[in-house]
Amino acid sequence: MANARDPARTKPLEILSTQSTGYDTTAVNALAGPYGIAKVFTITTAKTSGHLAHQESDEGPDDDGSAICKSLGLPCIPINRRAFAGEFKDEHWFYCALFHNQDANLLEIGKHISQVSVLLTGQGGLIWSSDVSKGQPLDQNSELSRKDSGGG
Repeated sequence: MANARDPARTKPLEILSTQSTGYDTTAVNALAGPYGIAKVFTITTAKTSGHLAHQESDEGPDDDGSAICKSLGLPCIPINRRAFAGEFKDEHWFYCALFHNQDANLLEIGKHISQVSVLLTGQGGLIWSSDVSKGQPLDQNSELSRKDSGGG
């Protein structure tokens, strides 16, 4: 946080975050919150399991992290995960490097950013998950690398 906000930078960075109802974003925000997060974005309706964006309805599962933000004392901004369905003029930039780009779900964040920023997420929190009953260890390595290129 100190590095991102260092006044010696030509342009100090704003710290932003995301919040869902899951443990991963909650952990990130509980740890980073005391150091100051300017804006926290939450997607109120999660993706419908097993459907592509053009097949799903607007009634997916609740994933609104507003109540968690309130309890952590963080400023929360709800965004529409499906904003890309209304207008997506920069779509080519999303897909030029990654097919099936899930980052399009965060398109609406752009309306709330006016400077270069750091975005904290709980992306990759599943590395701490294991199925102990089946004897499976944590899915991690010393670099905490991912098996895909999503969200990277």
